[in-house]
Amino acid sequence: YVREHGPVPVGGVAVTSAGRLKARYVIHAVGPRYGEERGDEKLASAIRSSLDKAEELGLGSIALPAISTGIYGYPYRRAAEIMANVLKNYNYRSLKRVIVCLYGDEAYRTFEEVFEKILRSIA
Repeated sequence: YVREHGPVPVGGVAVTSAGRLKARYVIHAVGPRYGEERGDEKLASAIRSSLDKAEELGLGSIALPAISTGIYGYPYRRAAEIMANVLKNYNYRSLKRVIVCLYGDEAYRTFEEVFEKILRSIA
């Protein structure tokens, strides 16, 4: 992808085929490292860019991981707050379903708690 299109900036996305996955595309989001200048803004941009690309492709659903919480070190709580606020305020068109994919009990508990608090009003 990079050879053909160039590097993707932090907060941006790249789209590839899904190969043998049961999906049409893989939208690769480039998240920030925790502590990076304007990191929260860049993380929100990566999430929003993923949603925008899914809308552009006319998709009805998207699965999002907890972007930047792995080796990039974002705390689950902060990442969950940013994601919940982006999801709450997004202008949905074709997307009808957003699935958040999490690994491990701590991530699940934290995202569940934050999402219940922030997204309660739109459920």
